[in-house]
Amino acid sequence: FALAAGAGVGLHVATVVAMLRCAARRGDQEAMTAWVRRGWEAGIDPEAIARRAEADQPAMSAFQALIEKCANAGDLPAAAGWYHQALSVGIPPSVFLLKKLVTVSLRQGNFPASDYWFNDLWRNRVRVGVKDFNEMVGAVPSSHLDLASHWFDQAVEQGVEVDSTTFRIMMNSAAHSGNLLAVQSWSSKAAERGFDVGRSALVSSLLAALAEGNYASADAWLQQAFEAEVPVEAKLLDRMVYRARCEGQLQRAAKWLERAMQAGTKPLVDTFNSIIVGAADCGDVGIAEIWYDRMLQEGLSPTQLTFQAIIKAVARKRDAQAAETWLDKARGAAVIPRTSAMNALLKAAADDGDPEAAEAWLRRCIETGMEPDSNTYCHLSQAYARSGDLRGAEGAYKRLVAAGLTPTKFNFVQLINGAAELRDPKTAAKWFDEAMRAGVQADITFHDLMLKAFARVGDLASATEWFERMEASGIRGDTVSYTELATAAARKWRMDEARTWYERLVEANLQLDCAIYVVMITAEAKRFNLHAAEEWFEEMLRRGVEPELSVYSAMMSAASMVGNLEECERWFRRFGKTGQHPDMPMFTALIRAAANQANLDAAHQWHDEAVARGLTPTGSAYRQLVEAAVAVNRIETAEQWFERGLAAGCEPTVDAFICLMHGARRVRDLDKVAAWRKRAEDFGFEIPNYRSAVVERNAGRDVAVPAAKT
Repeated sequence: FALAAGAGVGLHVATVVAMLRCAARRGDQEAMTAWVRRGWEAGIDPEAIARRAEADQPAMSAFQALIEKCANAGDLPAAAGWYHQALSVGIPPSVFLLKKLVTVSLRQGNFPASDYWFNDLWRNRVRVGVKDFNEMVGAVPSSHLDLASHWFDQAVEQGVEVDSTTFRIMMNSAAHSGNLLAVQSWSSKAAERGFDVGRSALVSSLLAALAEGNYASADAWLQQAFEAEVPVEAKLLDRMVYRARCEGQLQRAAKWLERAMQAGTKPLVDTFNSIIVGAADCGDVGIAEIWYDRMLQEGLSPTQLTFQAIIKAVARKRDAQAAETWLDKARGAAVIPRTSAMNALLKAAADDGDPEAAEAWLRRCIETGMEPDSNTYCHLSQAYARSGDLRGAEGAYKRLVAAGLTPTKFNFVQLINGAAELRDPKTAAKWFDEAMRAGVQADITFHDLMLKAFARVGDLASATEWFERMEASGIRGDTVSYTELATAAARKWRMDEARTWYERLVEANLQLDCAIYVVMITAEAKRFNLHAAEEWFEEMLRRGVEPELSVYSAMMSAASMVGNLEECERWFRRFGKTGQHPDMPMFTALIRAAANQANLDAAHQWHDEAVARGLTPTGSAYRQLVEAAVAVNRIETAEQWFERGLAAGCEPTVDAFICLMHGARRVRDLDKVAAWRKRAEDFGFEIPNYRSAVVERNAGRDVAVPAAKT
């Protein structure tokens, strides 16, 4: 152009259009604007440029390509800019361009913009076919059914010949929005225009009922579909079953699957898995196994998800034999279950504090072909830590590193928490430092575990120092932090400092929970200060904290420690008014209170009440019953309770044997004193010599025996 201009060639309309086309293909909006202005300045009629650009198909194609490119990239402002630029040079609007702008606006959730572009069709009198309209209205989310209905009315008013597909789109949109009435309305409108959408209406009504959560209605529509011999597609059935299972309607989902199979629908393997997973999650392994067999009968092959669900379910039930069976079935089906199935088995062993079982499951799962991950070794560490074997927990971590796996936050959490539970703050600090070296961010969880480690040994000075360092580093303490600090103070009987940490928690405006009140109530109970414990309960109510079972249990324990059976029973009745179910520690507190009052009948009554409620008495409960019987010199009864505890699987304690020896001494039965001492030694207990000597020496005299030193 520069050469032509230098040779005296004037600016022509064709030259302007050619330069516009070139600039459009390059995506140079500034150049396009400049050439339009240059043409106008040269005296070329804008209408002439528009007519020539309209006839220039390459120019139109260039603009369309640019608009489509911007729209597909999600750049709606750029696409709109090119659209208006095309109009400014005379390229007329088209249904292709506006449809693209409408659909992109819908995808971005910009519904006002989509409505603007849709109306631009009618403002520019663009001819719209039913296929283009269906594409646009079909892109409207079901949550905006009103917008789709408005567009339908506009299209009909503008002369668009809607078809049966249009009505199916509207019914499906209504169905997915859960609007059953709208489905019926659109079905009626379709019938008025002579379209047969009966089958689509049934399916849409069924979907709408599901979306509404109206399962009774869904049952009715499904029955109509079967009666009308409308085939329920496998994908639709899968959606139905999955939705019902997720909403806790497992029995209904299973019934739908059964009826659809009877009607000839061939279910997908995912549909069977939905039932199996639902049953397994509910702990009903028997139902899961039944549907597993049905899956095989249908000629379908189980997947990783199938075995994962069932193995995790039997792991939660601690059914080792069933887990072995399903691992064998997985191997027979040439399916390697997901690692999460192995982790479920190790987690069950970890929860039981059984490292031997955890190691056995690890070996077994590796033989099956599963590969351990960091969570696997996390559960293994937890199993060792809960059994009191911190060295074993550390060994599991070393094996994780040796396997080339990257330790996660949770691996270190287990090690630090294990050390804290075993009252070993030094080791906890070592693993805290190791976590930092491994690049794990020291968040509030790690710091709270360190505070817990110091609190467990009552090291308030170290806990306070750690807390101050934590806050100096920019990490603000949370409710757990202050609770652990209060615990550290309470363990040293420094109740003033414990109260100070509580007050600091309140001043920090953090969420209060029951844990810190349990700490304070328990501390006062150990000081035999029932009145102070009750004051902490009232303080909790004043702060708007709803008392949980643990709080009532702490109050009952406080009353039992001072031997106040009446107060203990009063707190039990008060707890009963909350509608919650009591646990065994509550009944143990009642039995202890009765034992401290030498009220054997009441102790028996509360034991029987616990059993009647389906609870299993613990070793502590049986020990209290033994003490209650000894307190009233009913040695034979005490011995019977001891034997019942053993039969129930409770481990005897040295205190139980010493109590029985005291009982035998009180009735001057030297033979029984010796017999119980011999039996204690058979269980591996060593009765202190000074103590046994006192018991035997005083067998013939009614004198008190000093309490054991701990």
